[in-house]
Formats: sequence, structure tokens, C-alpha cells
Amino acid sequence: GDGTAGSAPGLLLASSFNTPRAFAISGAGEVYISETAGCSVRYATAGGTVSTLAGNPASCVFAVGTGIGAGFESPVGIGLFGGFIILAEAASHYIRSINVADGDSQVKTGHGVTGFVDGVPGTASFNGLRDLVIAGDGTVYVSDIMNFAIRKIDTSDVTTTFAGTGAEGTADHVIGVVATFGYPHGLALDANGYLFVTDRVGDRIRLISPTTHVVTTVVSNAGSPGGVAIDATGTKMCICEVVFDSVKLYAPMSPTVIVPSPNALSELPPLLFAAGGEQSTPIRDGTLGAATFHAAMGLSADPN
Repeated sequence: GDGTAGSAPGLLLASSFNTPRAFAISGAGEVYISETAGCSVRYATAGGTVSTLAGNPASCVFAVGTGIGAGFESPVGIGLFGGFIILAEAASHYIRSINVADGDSQVKTGHGVTGFVDGVPGTASFNGLRDLVIAGDGTVYVSDIMNFAIRKIDTSDVTTTFAGTGAEGTADHVIGVVATFGYPHGLALDANGYLFVTDRVGDRIRLISPTTHVVTTVVSNAGSPGGVAIDATGTKMCICEVVFDSVKLYAPMSPTVIVPSPNALSELPPLLFAAGGEQSTPIRDGTLGAATFHAAMGLSADPN
């Protein structure tokens, strides 16, 4: 990207984006990017050549279709599974499925209106979709911020509420359907199935156990955290702090560290580094102390 708003294809800095929000990386090093204001899904080869897979920045209206014949309204969270992109649309309240081979874009679930209803496609409803993450079996977890909830879409496309009550809060150390969140945003799964959730209003990183579904707080002083990523080994966690324009890396992690005492908050030790912390226009590349970010939001871990 060249740092200007646009939708130009091209190699590396010759290309442009309009509010890139999230991205997913394939095992071959290809990158798929949700472009929120550009109403598109962009694609970058491992060599850095950028093109548009689906969507049309001149028509930000929901539509099923192929390539530029597809329409998206504020695409946000994105993931890859089995040759398909799974995409969350914030403004149209749909979860979309896009064939990476030809850009054919269909509806996976949702019915285009705000709501907080579980069920099959056409019945399930959402309100303020943001990030999503896909488990190894194809189960999709998505943050539903205006419902203050984490929703789960199983391999039959049935939606249930995994965590959250529909009310804002920070209730901890209880099972997911009793826990409360303040704008759950970024999502990441580790190799053991623990689900990490950034809680922007609560300035926290929350953790949901894959066995008990109990929700706990593992970082309590994050600055309106956005994206979160866990590395392939499950030993490092990286987060974006939106209000501080920084990226932070926490390590090491282990089940004994990430399940804190039920009586107190527990920080994930130690913080290895923080990059950024200063907003600048234009942004600067460089070492940890020199690099800057502007509203850092999306993160993804390279599967390699």
C-alpha cells in the first residue's frame, strides 16, 4: 500500500487500500484483506502483487455474485478454511462465504437485519459484527459487539451464543452464557482451543476455556485493544492497542499462566516488547523504538 486511500492493484507500494481492516494468511503466504471502506476483499500474492478478489468499491451494497459482481457493506473480520474465505459484514449483518478460486460470494448465515437470535441461516441475526476466527474443524467464532456477545457458527451453519448475555459488563469467572463483555472485538484461538477476546471498552483481554467455557481476564490494562493473534506454537500473544497506537507482544504462555486465580485478575507475564506508542502522519517504519502506527487494528499470525 502507498499510504493513500484507494483501490489500485499493483506490486507492493504501487497498490492502495481504503481502510484495510483485517487479514488472513494462507499456508502458501497469500494474504486476503477485508477493505471496509473499499467494500472489497483484496488479495496479495506471496510476491506482493495486490488485486481484488471480490467486491466493487463503486457499489457498497449487499449482493451475492462473483468477483466485482459481489457487493459488501463494511466487510470486517475475515478467515480462511478449506478453500473459502469466511467474512463478517458489519453494516449488512451477514456472514459471507467466498470461494478463493473464483471470488463467488454467497451468504453463510444471517438475514440482513439487526437482532440477537440464534438458529439456522435465515433465522440467526447479529448486530455489529467485527472479528472472526475459525477452528480446525471449521467452526466459526465471531464477535457481535452491539450484542456484547461471542457467537458460534457450527459446521452445519447453526448459530448459537457462545458467551455473553446481551448486556454490557465485565462479569468474570463464570461460564460464557453468564459472562458479560464491553464491546468484544478481536478473536484468536490457540492450539489448545482457548479463545482469546479483546474487550475494547473494558480495556481487557478475556479468555474462554474450551472445556469449561469459563471466562476470565488475563490482561486488565490494555488500551482499547483491537486485534489479537496467537503464534503457531501457542506461546506468544500479540495485541493492537488502538488508543496508544501500539502493538504489544506477550510471552511465554502456558495453560498454567492463562488460567488465573478465580479470586483476582492475572496479568500474562512477561511483556516482551511494545512497538509504536506515538501517532504520526505519515507512519514510520523502523525498529521497535522508531516505528509508528496510526489506529492499529488488525493482526494475523503467519501459519508458517
